[in-house]
Amino acid sequence: MQKVVYSLVLIYSISFNTSSQSYYFNNTYATGELYSGAASIVELDDGYMVLGRMLTSIDSKLILQKINFNGDSIWQKKFGNPPEIYFASDIYKLSDGNLIVSGSVKDTAGGMADFFLAKFDLDGDTIWTKRYGSD
Repeated sequence: MQKVVYSLVLIYSISFNTSSQSYYFNNTYATGELYSGAASIVELDDGYMVLGRMLTSIDSKLILQKINFNGDSIWQKKFGNPPEIYFASDIYKLSDGNLIVSGSVKDTAGGMADFFLAKFDLDGDTIWTKRYGSD
C-alpha cells in the first residue's frame, strides 16, 4: 500500500504600516497537511489571526493561525467536523474583542452547501457556531 503524505506550506507576505511602526515579513509554515491557502487575515493588538483551509483525503477543515508581528507562529487550531467540507471566507475582529469567521460547509455525501458563522475567542477556542440553509 502506498502512503501519501501532504505538507502544509503556508506563505504569508504581509506589509503593514500602522501608526509609526512598519511590519514586513515573508514566512513559510509547514504542518504536515495539504493547505489550500489563506482566505483572510485580521490585525490584532499583538499580531495577526489568519484564516485558512486544510484539506485531507476525505474532508476539509478551517485553520486559525495566530502569528506575531515578526511573522512567528504562536499557535494553530483546526475547526471542522468530518465528513464535512469547509470553505473559509472572512475573519473579523468584533467590538467585544472576539473573532467572527464566515464561510460555507457541505457534507461529502452531496447536497447544497450551507452558510456558516463561527465565533472564536482570541485563543482560537470556539464560542459558538451557526449553520444556515439546511432543512
